[in-house]
Amino acid sequence: MAENSSSSIERKKSKKHNNSSSRRFSDEQIKSLESVFKRENKLEPRKKVEMARELGLHPRQVAIWFQNRRARWKSKQVEQDYYNLKADYDTLAHRFESLKKEKHALLHQVSQLKELDSGSENGGELKNGNSSSGPLEYMQGDKLVSEEEEEEEEERHENLDMASLFDQSCSNWWDIWSSNS
Repeated sequence: MAENSSSSIERKKSKKHNNSSSRRFSDEQIKSLESVFKRENKLEPRKKVEMARELGLHPRQVAIWFQNRRARWKSKQVEQDYYNLKADYDTLAHRFESLKKEKHALLHQVSQLKELDSGSENGGELKNGNSSSGPLEYMQGDKLVSEEEEEEEEERHENLDMASLFDQSCSNWWDIWSSNS
């Protein structure tokens, strides 16, 4: 009984080996299939049968090859879309950081000008009553605001802006990907 089961396993293995080797495509068949795929990635039934006959394959083999090739192509497209979006996002993030630095430099210049202006108006004293020591404070609307408070508020807004940019790029990526599906 043990010999019977081992011989049936060997037969199954040899059958499996024969089937797998007969399912492999030759280089010429693959070249031909690839050239047709470049022109059209989905075959009509008549064209599939014709191609199978020309290549010495079963129509089902051609159909499965095209199905697998479309899946690989779509996967590569999604990957390429991701890299394009990531590059766009990285460019935007770098630009955003540059603009943020420029904004801080301009704010610093503005605060220095305000300091000079308030110093000349108050006979050398700043709004907070000191000469250049202590945090700079100024009126924003009808509220007295320190430079530190404004910078903290700006940083909160910038973090929200970056999160919004990321959400938009993810949303755009998803829209592009789902429209290609």
